[in-house]
Amino acid sequence: MPVPYFHIFGALGCITANTLAGSTQVLMETFEPEDAMRLIQAERVTVFSGVPTMFITILGHPTFGQYDLRSLRTGTIGAAPVPMEMMRKILDREHGLGMNATVVYGLTEATGGTHFTRRGDPIEQRVSTVGRVTPELTLALAAHPGIFVVGDICAFVQDGKPLPGVAQVAMQQGARAGRNIRRAIQGQGLEPFRYHDYGIMATIGRGSAVGDVFGLKISGFFAWLFWIFLHIFWLIGFRNRFVVMTEWAWAYFSLQRRVRLITGERDAGPSPARR
Repeated sequence: MPVPYFHIFGALGCITANTLAGSTQVLMETFEPEDAMRLIQAERVTVFSGVPTMFITILGHPTFGQYDLRSLRTGTIGAAPVPMEMMRKILDREHGLGMNATVVYGLTEATGGTHFTRRGDPIEQRVSTVGRVTPELTLALAAHPGIFVVGDICAFVQDGKPLPGVAQVAMQQGARAGRNIRRAIQGQGLEPFRYHDYGIMATIGRGSAVGDVFGLKISGFFAWLFWIFLHIFWLIGFRNRFVVMTEWAWAYFSLQRRVRLITGERDAGPSPARR
């Protein structure tokens, strides 16, 4: 049990699952790769679930080959994309963990996994779909043509590559799905979805950004202004645009940030008792 109880992964995915299965749970106060391997060997753990980083640190640890982890059978990986090479090592019985792991999609602080890959799925499907729904070209499901899938739950493949889970993809899919629903009601044929990539942009600092828009590479302060304009432009409603513009302007001119990280040294001594 390497994931915290306060997160849905630990609360629902581990505690509830253990209770329903009537199994024994091996706890870890904090995750350490070597401690995890030691517990797996000592307790003959059969199910190990966690985020991809945990599996990466275990597989890349210097003492990985010194522990007997053959008791592992399966587990769940979630909260981040799973690299193909890592999944191969997880499935490898001779040189890896040898566990038939599944990938979960949809985990948040308040929502359990909504989509899972199956244990018999090919490795390419496990790491590309992440358990998401694969629709037809019209965004409708083959078995249920009256259901359309868009956004984060949609694993749409175009030109041999899965589309990224970004807002532009979801917005274009939603527009096409809406038009196809209207056409279906009118008894007309459905039209295929085609994603049009208008470019990508990202901020890299205060007053600076980089972007690739229509094949034109831009950077610096102008790119940053363009990035702001695009984000404001695509927001829905005047109120949302005004609020975001006000917050960004305040953060820029006041040099304030809404996120604060405490990175001081951990106090090794006991905390004072509260009265």
